[in-house]
Amino acid sequence: MKDRHRTRFLASVMLAGCAGFWGCPAREATRAYVWGDNYPPYDGGPAQTILAYSTVSPQASSPLSTLTLPTTCNGGPIAMDSQGRLYVGCFSPSASPQILVYSPNSTGNATPSRTIQMSSSSYEIATLAVDSDDRLYVGSLMNGQEGDTVLFTLSVYAPEASGPAAPLRTISLGANNGLIDVGLDEAGNIYVAGYPRYVSNEPPVSYVDVYSSDASLATPVRAIDFPFFIYGVGVDDAGNVYVSAGTGTDNQVAAIEEFAQDAAGYARPINIINLPEPPTGMTIGGGPVRLDGAGNIFTSVVVGSPSTSNSYVLYRFVAPAFAKAIPIATIAPKDGYNTSFTLN
Repeated sequence: MKDRHRTRFLASVMLAGCAGFWGCPAREATRAYVWGDNYPPYDGGPAQTILAYSTVSPQASSPLSTLTLPTTCNGGPIAMDSQGRLYVGCFSPSASPQILVYSPNSTGNATPSRTIQMSSSSYEIATLAVDSDDRLYVGSLMNGQEGDTVLFTLSVYAPEASGPAAPLRTISLGANNGLIDVGLDEAGNIYVAGYPRYVSNEPPVSYVDVYSSDASLATPVRAIDFPFFIYGVGVDDAGNVYVSAGTGTDNQVAAIEEFAQDAAGYARPINIINLPEPPTGMTIGGGPVRLDGAGNIFTSVVVGSPSTSNSYVLYRFVAPAFAKAIPIATIAPKDGYNTSFTLN
C-alpha cells in the first residue's frame, strides 16, 4: 500500500467504540473508557493504557482504573459488549491485526480472555462495534491495493468468536471510500460513515450508507450525504441518526447534528448540538458520537494546534435537551488523534 503511514493516520482519526444505542449499555453509562497515552506508536513502543473515568462524577483528576496493554498491541479502536467485556483493536506493521478481548473490569496487566486473529488480507483495524446480541463488527483497511487505491471492508463476527474465526458477513466498501465509523440500530441495520465520496464535477462529500440487517442485500438501502467532514455516527432507539461533524472553515467548528430516521440525500438536520468553544487553541479533530441507554450523548474532540501537543476532551450531553456539555475527562498532551472511547 502506498504511503501507509499517512493512510493509518487518516484511518485512526476515525475510530469507533460501541456504536449507537444498540452497541451501548441498556442503561445510563457510569464509566467511559479512553486511551490514556499518546498516539500509539509502531512496533517497539511503550505499553499503551486504557483509562476508566466516571461519568457520574465528571472531570475527575485521576482515573478509576488503568488497563495496561501488551507492548505488541499498538492500539486502535475500542468497544464494549453487553457483558462489560472490552474489545481492543491492535495494529502491527509486521503481522496481521488482532482484537484482544478482556474480561469485565480488567485492570493492570490483565491477560486477555481471548484473541480474535484477523486474516493476512487485513492491514489495520479501523472501527469496532458490538450490537445488543454481542455480535462484533470490525472495519478493516485491506492489504495489497495498487497505487493509491484504498479498500475497506466491514466484517461481522459471531459472539464469542476466537482465533482465526470466519466472519458471518462481510461488506466491501467502494474503492477509495474511507471508513470512518459504524453505528447500529435496534433492527440490526448498519450505518457506515465514510469519506470521501466523489460526485461528478463536485467536491468530495462525507456520507452515511445504511445497510439492511438482511445479509443478502449487499448494497446500501439509503444514504445521507454531508458537505462537511464527519468523525462519527450513532443511532438512538427511535432510529434517529447523530453525526459528529467538523463544519465551518477548515472543519474547526465542532457540532453534533441529528437527522430523522428516514433521512436520505442532503437532508436537513432536525437538531444541532453545538460543542463548546475550546478555552485555548482551536478544534483540530473530532471523534465518535455515542449514546447510552438513557439517551445521553457522548463525543470527543481534540483541541490545540497542529504544531503543538494537544488535549483530548470527552463530553457528555444530558438527554433529552442536550443543552449542556459536561466534560468527563481531559487528557493532555495528546500527540495524535486516537479519540476512540467506549461506555459501560
